[in-house]
Amino acid sequence: MSSNHRIDSSIDIRSQSEFLDIMTDILGTPLGGFEALFIDYVVPSKQNFHKSVMPKIDKYLLDNKHLLTIIFYGSYSSEVFDLAQQQLLRHQNVYKQNVRFIDLIDFAKEFKFLTESDLINLKNINDLIKEALRGKESALKSLEEKLDMALLDLERYKNRYLGGGV
Repeated sequence: MSSNHRIDSSIDIRSQSEFLDIMTDILGTPLGGFEALFIDYVVPSKQNFHKSVMPKIDKYLLDNKHLLTIIFYGSYSSEVFDLAQQQLLRHQNVYKQNVRFIDLIDFAKEFKFLTESDLINLKNINDLIKEALRGKESALKSLEEKLDMALLDLERYKNRYLGGGV
């Protein structure tokens, strides 16, 4: 099973005041001193945690003006958050205090403009992710179709409201 889609984000938060306010509430950290926010979505694994999560810290935290939020999705236990904090304490990156871990659904709930229907849809997508990770090819296909439709919707929005294509 394979997929070539990426969903990670790099945001210049100096130009995103509304998003800055939302992320300040979510993370409980004033973000005014940061220049960039990196959001990395990860399926954490207790067995491969050091390989799947920790390298992202060195990839993104190259400066004290960077903030990294790692969002966990898929199947994992609450022990993963404890493991994340333990590994983070032992990590050598000097900017490690700029790392935050959060669950995908908890993250989405903080966006107050999302409806209950939006959250249910996100939970359904997360369930499809779990099935795809267990090797169910139809779940992966369904996820890729949903992504393709979302990208098409974004392109239509861009053309209609922002006046242009890519």
